[in-house]
Amino acid sequence: MLKYKIRAHHGLCIQFFEGKGYSDEFVANMQNIVDNMKANPEIQIVDNKDDVCASCPNLKNGVCNSQEKVCQIDKSVFSLCDLRKNQVIKAKDFFEIVYKNIIEKDKLVQVCGNCEWFNICNKKQG
Repeated sequence: MLKYKIRAHHGLCIQFFEGKGYSDEFVANMQNIVDNMKANPEIQIVDNKDDVCASCPNLKNGVCNSQEKVCQIDKSVFSLCDLRKNQVIKAKDFFEIVYKNIIEKDKLVQVCGNCEWFNICNKKQG
């Protein structure tokens, strides 16, 4: 049963999450999602507002303030990981694919180098 919609690039964010974020509400929502991913639910990989974005203060009228940037990161993840928009997949499989094709191949800077949270993820990657 489909439990979550997750943006392609959030396959990276969720793996590196350490309790920091845009607001307390965002952090609480993200922590809840991170915890729930451990049960390996089915997720739909999307390229627009998802369950992580739902509590983000940068989301205005269903659109991210950084829409162009996050869409480019989503495109990179879809391409490098050979994933399809709206694909339904088990969470564990999604995170493994992202890990093997981006993190393990040292492509994080290529994909996320312009993200404001990059330094957190880059330190954890090493």
